[in-house]
Amino acid sequence: MSAAMRTWLGRYCSLLTVLVLGLAVSTWLAVNAHREGEKIDERGFEVEAFQAIAALEMNMERYEERLARFADHCAQFDELPLMVWRFRNQSVMDFANQLPAVMLALHCPRIGASDFVAHSERAKVLWPNVYTFDPQRKGRDFALPVWQRWNRNEIEPIPLGTDLGVAAERWPSLAAAIGVRNAWSDSRPATVRRLDGTVTTGFWFALPLYAIDQPGPRSQRPGESTQQFMERLRTHRVSVAKGLLVAFLSTDRLIDHSFNSAPRPSRVHVQLYSERAPRPEALMNPASTPPPHPRFRRTIVLPWYGQRWSLELRSTPLFEAESVARDAWTIGLGGAGFTLLATALIGVAIHARRRQERLTAEITEARNTLAASERERTTLGDDLHDGAIQSLYAIQLGMTRTARDVADAMPAAARVLDETRQRVDIVIAELRRFIHAAARHPSADTPSLEHVLASVVQSLRATTLAELALDIEPGAAIRLTAAQSVALAQLARSALGNALRHAEASQISVRLARDGDSVVLTVQDNGKGFTMAEREAAGVGIRSMRQRAVAAGGALVIESAPGRGTRVELKLCVAAVPELDEAGAERRTE
Repeated sequence: MSAAMRTWLGRYCSLLTVLVLGLAVSTWLAVNAHREGEKIDERGFEVEAFQAIAALEMNMERYEERLARFADHCAQFDELPLMVWRFRNQSVMDFANQLPAVMLALHCPRIGASDFVAHSERAKVLWPNVYTFDPQRKGRDFALPVWQRWNRNEIEPIPLGTDLGVAAERWPSLAAAIGVRNAWSDSRPATVRRLDGTVTTGFWFALPLYAIDQPGPRSQRPGESTQQFMERLRTHRVSVAKGLLVAFLSTDRLIDHSFNSAPRPSRVHVQLYSERAPRPEALMNPASTPPPHPRFRRTIVLPWYGQRWSLELRSTPLFEAESVARDAWTIGLGGAGFTLLATALIGVAIHARRRQERLTAEITEARNTLAASERERTTLGDDLHDGAIQSLYAIQLGMTRTARDVADAMPAAARVLDETRQRVDIVIAELRRFIHAAARHPSADTPSLEHVLASVVQSLRATTLAELALDIEPGAAIRLTAAQSVALAQLARSALGNALRHAEASQISVRLARDGDSVVLTVQDNGKGFTMAEREAAGVGIRSMRQRAVAAGGALVIESAPGRGTRVELKLCVAAVPELDEAGAERRTE
C-alpha cells in the first residue's frame, strides 16, 4: 500500500468506520424488523380471517333463527292467510331492514296429488286470474305452489301458484327440502332478476314446516340398520311436512356488503364458494373483484346445511398499507439517513481540521521564516561587525601610520592616504548604521499582525456558516514586538477555533484596539457559553492560552455563562509610540 493511500485511510478512517457500521446496523435492523413484521402480519391476517368467518356464521345464524321463527308461525296454517302473512313479514320480521340479504320470501304449502283440484279452486276465489297453479299436470306426488310471497321492489316477483317442487330456469326443485330436519340450501349458485334486467347472485334457502305437536317416529327397530332408520325417518317427515318457507339470499349483499364493499374499507376480501375447492363455476359472489396479488391468501372449508362450502380470504391494499413489515423500510431508510448525516458531519469536521492544520502550518512557516530572517540579519550584523568592520579598522590604522611615516618625504601621498582613510571611516559609519537599523526594524517583507489576523479570519470564513467580523484600530499593531504579535495571532486563532468547534455560535467578532499603554485583543461570540469549572476540567486549552498570555507579558480574561456566549480578552502592556495621523494608518474593518 502506498504512503498516500495510508495517509488517506488514516485521515478518513473514522468516517469510513461510521459509514460502514451505520449502514450495516441499519440493514440488520431493517431485515430483522421485516422478518418480525411478516410474522406479525401473518398472525394478524389469521385473526382477520377468523373474525370474518365468525361474523359470517353469526350472520347466517341470525338469518336462520329469524326465518325459523317465521316458519314456526307459518306451520300453524295449512294455507297461510294473506293478512297474517303481511303482518308477520312487515310488522314482525321486517325483511327490508332487518334481513337485507333476503331478496324474496315465499310460503309454499305441501299439496298432495289428491288435493290439487280443491286447492286450485280455493286459490281462484282468493286470486282470480292470477293464481297459475295447474292441477292437471301429472307425475307429481305433491306440489309446492307459491301461496304467499314477499319480494323487494326491484326484484322481479315469482307468480303465485308457481310449483317450486318442479325445477325451472330461475329456480331449482325444492322438493328435496321436504323431509329435512332443520334447514336446506341449494349447493349451486343461483340468480334472480331485477326489474331493470340485471341479476343478483345468491342461493335458495328453505325451512320445512312441521306442526308443533306433530309426533315423531318410533326409535330404531330391532334388526333395523341405521340407514334404514334414517330413510324411514325421512319418509315420515315428508308425509307430515306442511310445506316450506323459502327465501332467496343474495350473497352479493350477504358477503360483499358486509366485507368487500362496506363503508369502511376491509382488511380482508371474502369470496364464498359452494364447493370445497374454489372454482369459478362455484363462486357465489362474483360481483366483487378480488385484489390481484394478495400477500396472504387462505381457503377455509365450512360445513353448512349438510354441504361443504368454502371461503377464500385475501389480504387487501388496506391490510398492506397498515402492514407492520412496511415499518422495516422506515427503520432502514431512517438509519441510513442518520448514518449519512453523521458521515457528512464527520467529513465536514475532517475537512475543517485539515484547513485548520494547513492554516497552522502556514502561520508556523511564516513565523519560522520571520525567525530565520531575524537570525540571518543578526548573523550578518555580527559578521559585519566582527569581520568587515574590524578589517576596515585595521586598514584605516595602517593607512594612518603610513600617511604619518611619509608625511615629510611625500606630502602629496600623505594627503591622498588621509583622504582615503576618511572615506574608509565613512564606510565604517555606514556599516554601523546598517547593522543598527537591521537590529531595530524588521524587513519590510515580514507580514504584519493585521495581515495575519485578516488571513486567519478570511480562511475560517470558508469553513463555517457563522458570521466573522474583524475590527483593528489604526496604530494598535505597530506598538507590539514580534514575539507579542506572534502570541496575539496564536491566541486569536485558538479562541476562534474554540468558538467554531464548541460554542455553536452564529456571530463571532475579533477586535484589536489600544487602551492607554496597552493593546487589547478581544474575541467574542454569541454561542451557548459554559461554566469555567466545566471548561477547565474538560481539557488544557484554557490553561495553554493563559500560559501563552503570561509568556507574552499580558493578562487573559475569559467571561462566559451558559446561553450567554463567551468573551476572551488579552491585554498586553507595550511601550508608548507617537499617535498616527489619518495619513499614516487607516482603521481596518472586515
